[in-house]
Amino acid sequence: LESTLENVLFGGGNSASPEMAPQDIVIRGSHFSKNPTWATLQYKPNIKCLFEVKHVRRLRLEGNLFERNWAQAWPTGVAITLKSANNGREPWAVCEDVLMRHNVIRRVGSVIQLVASNDGGTRETGRMRNVTIEHNLAYDIDVEQWQGTARLFVSANLPVNLRVQHNTVVGNKSVIFDFWFDKASRPKGEGLDVLDNVLEHGAYGIKGPAGMGTVALDAAYIAGSYRVTGNALAKGSRTNPLPPGNAIIDAAAWRASLDDDFRVIPGSPVAAGATRDGALPG
Repeated sequence: LESTLENVLFGGGNSASPEMAPQDIVIRGSHFSKNPTWATLQYKPNIKCLFEVKHVRRLRLEGNLFERNWAQAWPTGVAITLKSANNGREPWAVCEDVLMRHNVIRRVGSVIQLVASNDGGTRETGRMRNVTIEHNLAYDIDVEQWQGTARLFVSANLPVNLRVQHNTVVGNKSVIFDFWFDKASRPKGEGLDVLDNVLEHGAYGIKGPAGMGTVALDAAYIAGSYRVTGNALAKGSRTNPLPPGNAIIDAAAWRASLDDDFRVIPGSPVAAGATRDGALPG
């Protein structure tokens, strides 16, 4: 599937009732891409992302390849965008019950962005909930070639129950998770699991309105509702304090712990870390 703007988009218009939500969608074994020669044209087409939802219930993305997206109409070069958003007259719009697993994301400016609830006023929406992102591989997040921000996750407002586990990401040089609130009255995050992943810490690690690392999480989430543990992280240009149970590994040793297919090599420094379920991280 090749296209300018978004290759595939669900939602965005105004449905007449909550029962008319895009729902029960399975996308499996598909290839999403953009043609890099478009960036060299005199009159360049608008480029946003490879996949976007604004309103969906029960979505499964499984075993797909997402590649070649760069910063143009959007400054992030992000591959996948999940939103709870509407076009002004659909307050029941929501993104919920999403499973994203066994996908490969490569040759992009950043990986995933979330908009957990819309901007308020007449565009208010339901709150994103129950999103699981597991067993995915992302690499070649190259800011020089694909522009963008080299961020793994960004989130405007915070969803209920976001689970990120057993993923491997090579190239998130900026942050693991960067989040903010569009207004002070937004509710705190409730339910975050970042477990047993192989990631680069990047320059900032986890970043929020209150600061970095654990400070950001404690300020933004309901007490006791988040777990960030079992992750093997390549040391970045700075290392901000994270919750206990995460391994910070020299960047060269971290990369040498992955084979040519980005699988963790048994006995390597990355493999030595304790995971929640006893399996290798990533």
